[in-house]
Amino acid sequence: MEHCDVFRSVILFFVVTILQIQTKLFIVFQMLNRRQQDENVLIPSTVTLVPPPPPAKTRSHQMKEEAKEIARRFEASHHIPQITGLIDGTHIPILPPSNGYKDFVNRKGWPSYLLQAVVDDKIQGIKTTGGRDTNLSLVGDPAYPLLDWLIKGYLNSPRLTLEQESFNTYISSVRVGVELTFGLLKSRWRVLLKISDFHFTFAPTMIATCCALHNFCQNEEDQASNSWLKEACDRAINFPQPNQPVDLQCSSCGSST
Repeated sequence: MEHCDVFRSVILFFVVTILQIQTKLFIVFQMLNRRQQDENVLIPSTVTLVPPPPPAKTRSHQMKEEAKEIARRFEASHHIPQITGLIDGTHIPILPPSNGYKDFVNRKGWPSYLLQAVVDDKIQGIKTTGGRDTNLSLVGDPAYPLLDWLIKGYLNSPRLTLEQESFNTYISSVRVGVELTFGLLKSRWRVLLKISDFHFTFAPTMIATCCALHNFCQNEEDQASNSWLKEACDRAINFPQPNQPVDLQCSSCGSST
């Protein structure tokens, strides 16, 4: 009887400790998320953030100048003008509610949130200015519509001209950046590669925090280990992205729309 009491006490200690850790993690995630709201970086589409309005002229001018500088770097590296960012999405595994489980299941049959991101040439999230005001565009994959501010490659067809095929080659080369971003993000924060114990309503905050931390690491020029990338690619096979084959490659171990 005495041993049973001791055993129960040990279990209670661990349960209380885990609850305390989860509570502290929740507070940290909320603090980091609030600090990143004004940057709107790599935020999941399920999260709506309303940052305090900055001075209109100053902030708008700063964003336009930043977008132009990004476009200059993209043109220098990939020879495509007027590109200010790459847009794509990736599915993050979650623990869905028992009531409404099917609403969270993607085309591959596993529950997820879709994280949509816009990234720059430095493999980090940005809040960009595009469209008619700056004549700059985002680059998306064929799943996205063709818009004034969004370009994509031509659909595969035997009727494509040599110029159109060449354009597709350039677009594919520049889109590697967003695929690599998702790979780095998930290799750094492997909680994004598995179904965690977080409540599904808290998962967007956790995802947004991982994205903010990824941007911080990129700004600090922190290098991701090759072993992390390999492990991320190996684990990604357990949750294949809806528009990708099961045998994922490291350069695209997390991209899907």
